[in-house]
Amino acid sequence: AATAGLTFVLAGAFAAVWLPRDSLGYWTHTLFHTTRIGDPAGRINQNLNAAWVRILPGIDGQIAWVLSSLAVTVLALCAVHVCRPREAFAAGAGPAARINAVLATCAIAVWGLLVSPTSWAHHWVWAIPLILTAITVAARTSSRGTRIAHLGLAGVGLILFSLGPFQFLPQSSASWSLLAQIVGSSYSIWGIAALVVIWRFPAEGLRAPSVDEATGRAELAQTHTS
Repeated sequence: AATAGLTFVLAGAFAAVWLPRDSLGYWTHTLFHTTRIGDPAGRINQNLNAAWVRILPGIDGQIAWVLSSLAVTVLALCAVHVCRPREAFAAGAGPAARINAVLATCAIAVWGLLVSPTSWAHHWVWAIPLILTAITVAARTSSRGTRIAHLGLAGVGLILFSLGPFQFLPQSSASWSLLAQIVGSSYSIWGIAALVVIWRFPAEGLRAPSVDEATGRAELAQTHTS
C-alpha cells in the first residue's frame, strides 16, 4: 500500500511538472465531471450497477445496486477464503497453492468489476487468466464435480468473451426484452457464476504437474532469463 501510494504521488508530481496546465485542469475540473465517462445504462457497461439501472431507473436501481454489491462482496470473501490466501501467497508455495493464488486474485478482480459503477466490456480482461486457470483445475482435479464446474465456467467464458453478445443488442436498453436484459448483463452473470464456482468447487486434491510439464516450464523459464 505504501509503495502504491508513493508511486501515485510521484506520478502526479511528475505530470504536474511536465504538463502543469493539463494537470491543473484534471485535478480541479475533469476529475469531478463524472458525466464524461458515459451512459451507465449503456450496453458496454457490464456490472451490477448497469444491470439494475437498465431495469429500475432512479433511486430504486441505486438501492438494488448497493444491496446486490453487498451480497457479491460476501460471495467474493467466501471465494477468496477457500483459496487459503495465507498459504497460496506464501514464499515457496507449491503448484496447487499457486493455482489458488491465481484464483484468489481473479476473484478479487471479478468482484471489483461487478461492484464498480463503470466496468466497460474491455475491462473484463481478467476473464483470460480465470478461464485458463479453470481449465488447469479441471485437468488436474480428482473431483468429477469440480471438473465439470470449472470446464463449464471456462467453456461458457470462452464463448461469451469471444462474441461479446451485448454488441448484438440495440444501443438503447429501454426496448430490451427480458431475454435481452439477460444477454446484456451476461458478463456480470458469468462473473457471479465464477465466484460461486471458486467457492463451491475449490481447487483441492489437484495432481502435481507431470515431469514433462515441469520440464517444459523450466526450459521456458530458462529461455526467458537467458
